[in-house]
Amino acid sequence: MSRRLAGRIVHDVMAKGERLRVQIRRDNARVIVLLAGDLDHGTSNLMRDQVVSAVAAAPLTQLVLDMGLVEFCDSSGLRALVLSWKAAREAGAKISLVAVNDRCRALLDRTGLMPFLDLHDDLQAVAPQATA
Repeated sequence: MSRRLAGRIVHDVMAKGERLRVQIRRDNARVIVLLAGDLDHGTSNLMRDQVVSAVAAAPLTQLVLDMGLVEFCDSSGLRALVLSWKAAREAGAKISLVAVNDRCRALLDRTGLMPFLDLHDDLQAVAPQATA
């Protein structure tokens, strides 16, 4: 389901069995992705495809992944995060992760991904990046 609200494009899709919800908002050159549910083998391709599509849709300076409602993340979910990071970087955008739970944070740390990611406790802590 997609709709336009006050200059923002919103995409709201559900993965198999409603195990993952991906909601995408575009606010000028900033894309905010709200993830809710499990980010795993059965849902990670949906997340990756939606994020890569949003990044490719128009120029952006910042991609924010709000993971506050992610309950589980496995290696497939990590791969989707890495591919999202790569798509943002190739588009010249910074990527930030918000509200990453302790389990996902430990997984990111164990895999060596933490130095590449900008993590914040909440969305308000992520300052919008200036446009070039």
